[in-house]
Amino acid sequence: MSTIKASTIQTSAGGAVTLTDLYPAKAWINWQNKTTNVLVASANVSSVADVQVGVFTTNFSTAFSAATYLCAGCSNTNNGTQVPAIGFGTSNGGNTYTTTSIGNAAEDVDAGYTDYINNTILYLA
Repeated sequence: MSTIKASTIQTSAGGAVTLTDLYPAKAWINWQNKTTNVLVASANVSSVADVQVGVFTTNFSTAFSAATYLCAGCSNTNNGTQVPAIGFGTSNGGNTYTTTSIGNAAEDVDAGYTDYINNTILYLA
């Protein structure tokens, strides 16, 4: 196997390289929401607002070009008896898909909305 090491990659004219067929996340967030709402790490997320138990709104630092992005996420369980799920674009979160924020809900599929200890969501456009 070969290894390429470089500090900067440029075109032959010295400009920025255009990468094709790459679709990185436009934003991502990892937060804890058990007793207090704590933003652990994120990219392009200015805040996550705790609306009510298990319901939150993610606010983006830089708006997306359109409100047609994909969300994928997960929550861990607080104990071994819960079955976690995250809903996206829920009106319970204060809004549906917009270019600047999205309402979400975390719930135990057997028991309703729940504040989970650790949550992670990717936003892909």
